[in-house]
Amino acid sequence: MYISAILIGLIGSLHCVAMCSSITLLIGGQARSKDYVIQRALYNTGRLIGYANLGVLAGLFGRVAWFFGIQQWFTIGFGVVLLIALILYGSKSIHNPTWKPLIKMTTLLKRSFSKVYQWESPVKGLFIGLLNGFLPCGLVYMALIGAMSMTSFTSSIIYMVAFGLGTWPMMLAVSFFGGWVKSKMNLKTLKIVPYVIALLFILRGLDLGIPYLSPRINSSNDQTISTCIANPE
Repeated sequence: MYISAILIGLIGSLHCVAMCSSITLLIGGQARSKDYVIQRALYNTGRLIGYANLGVLAGLFGRVAWFFGIQQWFTIGFGVVLLIALILYGSKSIHNPTWKPLIKMTTLLKRSFSKVYQWESPVKGLFIGLLNGFLPCGLVYMALIGAMSMTSFTSSIIYMVAFGLGTWPMMLAVSFFGGWVKSKMNLKTLKIVPYVIALLFILRGLDLGIPYLSPRINSSNDQTISTCIANPE
């Protein structure tokens, strides 16, 4: 399961380059200097901390969904809704949310980014990365669905951290070779990524027993129940 999280981050990080490269490039610091390297490392560490916190929320929701037996249907439903939104409004729909709570959250985060960018703190990159981790993103939503299917809070947190680690190689490459990396990317191909994410949501929820893509949800729940019965304490 953790391998699937890393793969989601690694493959989906092309999407991260298109959406978040401007954030890391604006952190500041003289190119290739020691401070430049430190700030980029702190930025990516901050993203991991943000994802870990989201893992806590995913673990909480996952336990509730598992208790009511809606975990599988929630996953399929989310994928279907996302796919319909993409077909009706295009891939920009997941980057320009129309749901008011998401709009308010995005606006608040943008204001926070503006303030943090002006800091002279040696750990500025850490806080920028932390804020970045909470930006609305279809790729993160996919990882959260995976985290919700884990059997414990700790597992959900580790799943989100593993996802974040999967995005590190590409995001670090953008930090040091931003212009060159973006020039080599096929933007038309990137537009397909949100659709693939939506289909993977649906595939995961179908419980087909396909390793990494659609693992057995019910078998994991049955194992958890058996463990609880065998060890009631």
